[in-house]
Formats: sequence, structure tokens, C-alpha cells
Amino acid sequence: MVVPKGMDGLGPTLVAVATGDRLATLQRMRDRVAEQIDEGPCARDLGFLVTQLRILLAEIAELDVGGQSCAADEMAARRRARRSRRGRKSG
Repeated sequence: MVVPKGMDGLGPTLVAVATGDRLATLQRMRDRVAEQIDEGPCARDLGFLVTQLRILLAEIAELDVGGQSCAADEMAARRRARRSRRGRKSG
């Protein structure tokens, strides 16, 4: 995402919201929820996070008709990249 002038100090989710890019906002929210799930939340929070992820994925699918790849594929690729980075740090 191209960060508009004057917004370079803001986080990517805030930039997406501020620019009115609904798809980008939903994608950032999806990524954040997926990261929280990967962190291993307590059982009470896991159900809520999974529900939110399902809702976000459905909304993204509606907006991203004809998208290049499905959200599940993108999330799997990001998860593999994170695990790969963690493996290099600990080794």
C-alpha cells in the first residue's frame, strides 16, 4: 500500500482506515487476528478470535471478487515465512 504524504508515521492499519481503503483495512485486521491466534491465546479468547477471522475472511471474499489468490493461501504463506524467520533466529 502506498502511504499518502503526511501519514508516514502511522501504522498500516490506521493508514488503511484513514485512506478509506476498505479491502486493505479488512486485510490488515485479518492479519492481526491471525497473528493473535498464532500467539496461542487462552481458550476463552481463541473462540472469539476464530469467529472474527471467519467474519473478516467472508467480508474480504465479497470485496475481493476475482482476487489473485485466496486469503487462506496468503495466510499460509505468511505463517510459513514467520516460522522460517523464527527458526533462523533460534538456530
